[in-house]
Amino acid sequence: MRVNREEFLRALESVSAGLSSKEAVEQSTCYVFKDGRITTFNDEVFCSAETPIKKVGVAVPAKPLVDLLRKLVEDEVEVKVEGSEFLVRGKRRRAGIRMESEITLPIDSVEKPEDWQELNPEFCEALDVVSRCASSDESNFVMTCVHVCSEHIEASDNFQVVRWPIEVGVESPCLIRAVSAKGLVGLGVSEMAETESWIHFRNPSGLVYGCRRWKEDYPKFDGVLDVDGSKAVLPSGLAEAVEKAGIFSEDGAIDTSIRVELQKGKLRLRGEGASGWYEERKTITYDGQSLSFLIAPKVLVELTKRSNECVIAPGRLKMNAGKFVYVACLGQVDK
Repeated sequence: MRVNREEFLRALESVSAGLSSKEAVEQSTCYVFKDGRITTFNDEVFCSAETPIKKVGVAVPAKPLVDLLRKLVEDEVEVKVEGSEFLVRGKRRRAGIRMESEITLPIDSVEKPEDWQELNPEFCEALDVVSRCASSDESNFVMTCVHVCSEHIEASDNFQVVRWPIEVGVESPCLIRAVSAKGLVGLGVSEMAETESWIHFRNPSGLVYGCRRWKEDYPKFDGVLDVDGSKAVLPSGLAEAVEKAGIFSEDGAIDTSIRVELQKGKLRLRGEGASGWYEERKTITYDGQSLSFLIAPKVLVELTKRSNECVIAPGRLKMNAGKFVYVACLGQVDK
């Protein structure tokens, strides 16, 4: 069968969030082709999309298949299952990827949704911002999650908390892993459905993205978000500086946050990672106590796009962006 190489590659990449780097679940490092769909599943995320490759039921290792398609230059390639190999043929070149004809990936353990409902158009935008404030500390599972409620979503790492009021329509509050939720951004999902253990999302092309849902108790942050203090205005043009600092902080090796320091008359922000660091200073009309806080670059950019005002109280700084509210714990500035 001949297929458009780029379209085939896009379909594979659209379900890549369900892959594992290591085979924690049998065949979780593979693309499963079955019933005209490509499926991936790593026990936390389930992804499935339509594929032009029909009438086969095989599991193909993901990395060599994607790497090969990225390096080929043909507009179309021929794909074929022959014996124990998944064959890809271009002009004067071909490759065979060893596959498994027996599908053992436990995709049947994922409950199939029945009642789909329209998803709030702002949901993915909200999820993209909120998920960046969740913790990466696996020893505190709850804080690595996004708390999804019927009227808002929120996340915290115990040093910062963000809440985005939005009608989601879930029957009861639940948690989804932030790392799982991030894969939804950019997929254009427009529908949602709930089952006992999963929240499913679907886009107009038929791609289905499922996040495992957890029902652990989540801390109540209403009191934390209620901040009354003195007002301050952050300098204009801060978003551009944040994006530069984020180049280093978002490499994930040291810290995914940037540090913001406020002192009399000046603001300093710094992003640091394994590859280096970036620092920038700006003047500011501020005459209060020296303070600092950590914040995800994307969150600060989205905040300052909407408002430069903040409220400072003992130990806390609050910014209200209209669509969402953010509060950070304050620390002392290093001398």
